[in-house]
Amino acid sequence: MKKVIFVLLLSFLLVGCQTRQTDLKLEIKLNKGIDTIEVGNDWIDAGCSAFDQDNNVINCEVIFNDVDTSKLGVYSVVYKTTNKGSKKEITRVVTVVDTTKPTIYINEGIDTIIINQEWVDSGASAYDNYDGNLSEQIKVNGLVNNKVIGEYIITYEVSDSSGNKATTKRYVNVVSE
Repeated sequence: MKKVIFVLLLSFLLVGCQTRQTDLKLEIKLNKGIDTIEVGNDWIDAGCSAFDQDNNVINCEVIFNDVDTSKLGVYSVVYKTTNKGSKKEITRVVTVVDTTKPTIYINEGIDTIIINQEWVDSGASAYDNYDGNLSEQIKVNGLVNNKVIGEYIITYEVSDSSGNKATTKRYVNVVSE
């Protein structure tokens, strides 16, 4: 009977040791990186770090990455590490944003006229880093009174799909003969 109890006790201890082997301390953490980037820019994966119970560095691998820097959105990169039967995963969130204002180009034209002469707005064009050509969406504000000498301001305004707004001004002078 003592032998049976001894064998059972020994078996219990051995099973307990094996369980502890599979529950080894395993730590995984994200390396510091830049995870919010401007659309169209390159993103550099800072990776992750993993350590075992003795603080030894162990391999950390990417198992999923859907980052697309050409499109606005929120993306994920999933990393995994394994060591002696233990496994951990961690996720990095990468956000692609558009914070760049569109650019407005004033078309060349005649901006000084003689009183009572007709002024014709030569317009403007606009381009955005993400939305492309926005010329058709330009809003024009301001009037030129060709019957009154003075300086008049015409404002061109455009916004991209991300809400970035650009404005520029044209100065028109009405002068005497």
